Amino acid sequence: MVHQIIKYICALSVCLIVSISADHASAQNRKCEKEIHQIKNFELSSTPIPMTEAPFFNMKGEPVSLQDYKGKVVLLNHWAIWCAPCLREMPSIMRLSKSVDPEKIVIMPLSMDRGKASKVHRFVMKKEWSETAFFHDPKMSVAKESGIQTIPATQIIDKTGAEVGRLVGTYEWDAPEVVDLLNCLAK
Repeated sequence: MVHQIIKYICALSVCLIVSISADHASAQNRKCEKEIHQIKNFELSSTPIPMTEAPFFNMKGEPVSLQDYKGKVVLLNHWAIWCAPCLREMPSIMRLSKSVDPEKIVIMPLSMDRGKASKVHRFVMKKEWSETAFFHDPKMSVAKESGIQTIPATQIIDKTGAEVGRLVGTYEWDAPEVVDLLNCLAK
């Protein structure tokens, strides 16, 4: 009986922690509502959506997860080397990565190309995009678990690891309204 009561109290504690975290994330997102609404076609998440724990890889082939970036705001851009609209918006992502505080904000281009990361790495080097860290998800695990069906698609994830919202299609990611939103969420 005592064991069941302890189990019940632990379950309640987890629920309380999750609801407090969600409320905090929602409050932070509401604080940045003005900035959110300035981004054309940005689809705001009605409630904080916890990000997937699906693994993907850095360009060295080491496994990473979005959970590794909790505590930072993440702009996660799903793209592929064969996607012309993705390549058109990539220069703005490169400029954005140079204009944010990397201690608070992570710009994460996540390639959905099949095959080895070396193919993506060679492409990135040829384009001279080496100043930004690129990532590779050959099984498209993050996209699948996040419901991403079209690229380019970009998700903005708050410090708690919850999706604030997403934009499907291209955007000038170094636009002032994006920088303002990322900085607001990073406070």
